[in-house]
Amino acid sequence: MPATLRFPGWGGLIGYVTIAESMADPLIARFMAALMDRETGPTLPDIPGIDLPRYKATLVERFANPAIKDTVERVNTDAPLNILVDPIRDRLRAGEPVELLALALAAWLRRVRGEDEQGQPIDVRHPLAAELRAKAIEGGPDPRPLLAMTQLFGETGGDPRLVEPVGRWLGLLYAKGARETLAEASRTLGFLDHFSASTETETTNGCGSMV
Repeated sequence: MPATLRFPGWGGLIGYVTIAESMADPLIARFMAALMDRETGPTLPDIPGIDLPRYKATLVERFANPAIKDTVERVNTDAPLNILVDPIRDRLRAGEPVELLALALAAWLRRVRGEDEQGQPIDVRHPLAAELRAKAIEGGPDPRPLLAMTQLFGETGGDPRLVEPVGRWLGLLYAKGARETLAEASRTLGFLDHFSASTETETTNGCGSMV
């Protein structure tokens, strides 16, 4: 479920500094739960000895723990892009939808512009940071200049099943901002009240609680 590791970094667009602050936002927390349950979790093979619901609950607990003081910047810097691209590619090959992953990718494409919604600089630490910023400025709400970077996305970046939802979400991010985009996604994708039953059971049984 590596793609989920990047998503709490969404909070950086809004202005959150720590991952715990991001996870304290119900929209971000519910999106993360929905992403794990619907799109990233199903791409994982069965691993003997691994209790997936418990793992998901532990992951939520860790991100939400304010004592850890992990930062949005650290997660965005250390988590490689392929943790998003690989499950997207897997789901497209299987003919499965990628709406939630497309939303997460749209947030990444918005971030590499190098500034948050308040106009404050974002330090994009990537070997192609200058090119990414140039492509993000060129495309604005159109993701195609960025998705055409085959060294990052390969042929997947040109797949209309990805380009369409990423473009829709990226357009909303530019027009309405991250919080309103998440709120719209929660309504249209049905995770307004999403809280994984399996995650709820595990957290209730001692793996922590989601905020």
